[in-house]
Amino acid sequence: MFQILFTKYSLAMVDFFGGLVFFLMGFVIILQFLQYYQKSNLKLVSSVWLLSLFGLLHGTAKWFNFFLSFVFNDLPGDTFYFLKMTAVIFTALSFICLYLFGVELLVSTFKKYYYLRITAVVVTLLWLSIFLLSYPKELNVWLDEGLAWSYFLLAFPGAILVSLALITQITDFSKLQIPKLSKAIYGATASFMLYGLSTGMLLPNWNNFFSAIPNGTAVFPESTPALQFFRGLCGIGMAYFILLIMEIFNLENNKKLELAKTSQAVLEERDRISRDLHDGVIQSLYGIGLSMEIAINKINPNPCANQLEYVMNGLNETIASIRNYIQGLNPVEKHTYTLREAISALIRELSSHSNLIINVDWHDQDQHQLTSDQVDHIYHIVRESLYNVAKHSQATEANMTFETRKNQLVFYLVDNGIGIKNKSKISSSQRGLRNIYERVEQLGGTITVGSKEGAGTSIKISVP
Repeated sequence: MFQILFTKYSLAMVDFFGGLVFFLMGFVIILQFLQYYQKSNLKLVSSVWLLSLFGLLHGTAKWFNFFLSFVFNDLPGDTFYFLKMTAVIFTALSFICLYLFGVELLVSTFKKYYYLRITAVVVTLLWLSIFLLSYPKELNVWLDEGLAWSYFLLAFPGAILVSLALITQITDFSKLQIPKLSKAIYGATASFMLYGLSTGMLLPNWNNFFSAIPNGTAVFPESTPALQFFRGLCGIGMAYFILLIMEIFNLENNKKLELAKTSQAVLEERDRISRDLHDGVIQSLYGIGLSMEIAINKINPNPCANQLEYVMNGLNETIASIRNYIQGLNPVEKHTYTLREAISALIRELSSHSNLIINVDWHDQDQHQLTSDQVDHIYHIVRESLYNVAKHSQATEANMTFETRKNQLVFYLVDNGIGIKNKSKISSSQRGLRNIYERVEQLGGTITVGSKEGAGTSIKISVP
């Protein structure tokens, strides 16, 4: 008698606390996802909402089972079976979400596995077909069988698939160099694997499979309390480690805030250096230049005047170089200029002190899709590219094109200059080109440089 009461009450408690754990897991995940999903680059984050649905639905289903077995066991038959069927459907839907989470995580990691999405449809239809075809059984047996089939056909492969998908994310998490997160991904992998194995341990009786439907007998043996307890423990482990992983949102957000503060400090320091150079060094050089002009006027005609004029020209070139350097220190006014306005101002500036003809075409370039950081990086990439053309290519004309295609901004620059002699070192031999490559990498884009000696140079840059 004591063993019967213990089994009844303990299993009811497993359903109650298991439902609480799964529901809280799903609730916390969806809150974190809605707040931070646009700010994270991890593949796991893009599909984690499916895991939150799994937690919410599975937790609700377990609460249904708790109330039906422990609280509302005296309900009228129709109401009882309706609520029990709802619990079975919620359980099956939760396992479908679990399966889809594993599929989407693998597809986002390995694009070639997109066909796995078809398997989700196949296993869902298989479960639904078996569930509906076995309807002639007694209602209680039919619903218990439907629940058992959902564990075997949906939860078992779904949990195994999720554990395999989580293994593929270990490399991404190790790059973050946060030991706690690395341990959490291992713990989550193990929990899902054990949960999947526990759901697959209750095998159907294949010998009586076809005869069981018309005879109304059970296909699955009754699940032991020990197995249900083990599943509950695995569920707690799954929830615990997944909630630890969800800290990645806060960690990424804090990291970006620190980077933003660092970037702001760098910009302020650049502004300070720019002001000091303009107000100090350039003004001093101007003063020296004025003194030299006075000296030249006084000693004319004199052989020394020619030498002084040569020095004066060198001084003017130095002032111009410092002005260009100051222009490079000053960032684009991110909240004032669009990319097109910034590029147009750059072309006017470059055309004013060079003979280079610059043509630019804009093809369906939606500037509102660019963040201020992207505008800043693209502006400096274009600026460095154009100055390289003006200084080194001996080109008379450069053609630029901006266009969007499949959420990518593509920038082309083609000149009619002398080309690059040593093409094998174009990414590392010059500081300016290194800057371009580094900025493209920071934007998550790609760059292709083509050049033929005597036939000009072409640059193609694609950024998200």
